[in-house]
Amino acid sequence: MIGDYLNRIITRFRTYEKGVAEEAAKLLREQKIEAGVDPAKAYEEVEKEAAWRLLEGQNATEADKHLQRELRKIAKWRGHGPDATPPRTPYLDRLCAMCKKAEADLGMSESLCIDIIRSYAERNEFAHGDIPCIDNVVREDKSIDWTGLDVLLKLQVIKAEKKHLDGGLTEKNLNLFKSAIQVYRKMYIKESSGPLSIPTEWAAKSANEELKKAKNAKEKKKRTRRFPSPYFEGKWAGIEGHIPPL
Repeated sequence: MIGDYLNRIITRFRTYEKGVAEEAAKLLREQKIEAGVDPAKAYEEVEKEAAWRLLEGQNATEADKHLQRELRKIAKWRGHGPDATPPRTPYLDRLCAMCKKAEADLGMSESLCIDIIRSYAERNEFAHGDIPCIDNVVREDKSIDWTGLDVLLKLQVIKAEKKHLDGGLTEKNLNLFKSAIQVYRKMYIKESSGPLSIPTEWAAKSANEELKKAKNAKEKKKRTRRFPSPYFEGKWAGIEGHIPPL
């Protein structure tokens, strides 16, 4: 039942990002123009640099990965001493800005928000976690290792069986998962008696589209690396308890 509460809260909280993102983009555009960038060029640059989101249009599990990664970066920076360059944390910045925007309506602290997203992500990890896809098995020459994809799917079954033995998955859900993997495999891999897995006609045709989506996802990550994330004293005071120990 708690998952339903968490889902509703995250769904409501997600609606605050559009306004926060627009304000951040406006400020960045103004800063560029003040620095001498042509207004038209500044608008074009910001359109690209600000086209990323933490939660709006994104799932909570992916958001949690970004947040946890940045929390680890903070811990690593602290381990290097005061002279080290503070890490950029655009996703944590966005979460904190959204909490301020939603304060009057939800009264949700930054720390509680991270807890809610983390708990919901953990709850959905097995049911909605990353699944093997074409992007995982692209060789350096851009060809696709279909046998490698087949192996990854078989490893997923082994992982599910272990989870079942550890008590984290019921017999019914294990059987359902194995059946789902079997259907998923048939979408991509032809039945073959040889050592190499052969793609289905549908898989071969859809490969380019899947790789295009993966490329767009990577491009989004590059945008956050260009987005401003200035450091100031006490920046992470509200989330101190979530920063891993040194």
